[in-house]
Amino acid sequence: MSDEFTVDQEGRVVLPKVGTVDVSGIQVPTAADSLRTLLSTYLRNPSMEVTVLRRVGVHGEVRNPGLYWVDLTMSLRDAVALAGGVTEEGSPGHLLIVRGDQATELAGYERWALLDVGIASGDQVVVPRRSWTSLNMPFIVSTLISMLSIGAILIARP
Repeated sequence: MSDEFTVDQEGRVVLPKVGTVDVSGIQVPTAADSLRTLLSTYLRNPSMEVTVLRRVGVHGEVRNPGLYWVDLTMSLRDAVALAGGVTEEGSPGHLLIVRGDQATELAGYERWALLDVGIASGDQVVVPRRSWTSLNMPFIVSTLISMLSIGAILIARP
């Protein structure tokens, strides 16, 4: 018997033969042992793995914004990668974590693990848009060079 089981919002999971089990009071490190003990009545050597997932919104300048299930061992970079990565207009060096009406900016988000920033279900990871200046830098530089060239020509004229 092999399957994946989801814990609902109230902390309950439905297991074959065992039925509904309340796991809300069980710590994650001991959850596998507790569930293994329950299943050992019906299975010879039950084996299981418990993975905590959080439902997180990834929005802003990413290719596929939306809601994603993320594992706490993932990094913020992994969460952004689930959404297709940062677009050309996105600011890859900055990121916002939004919880309710509070936003926290993280610079150098590639190094942050989801566990380190305390990601919770319902949080929003937002990749902001780069500034107008950085988006238009090639145009600005070429315009300045053109203006300097015209100025040099006008000054060089007798």
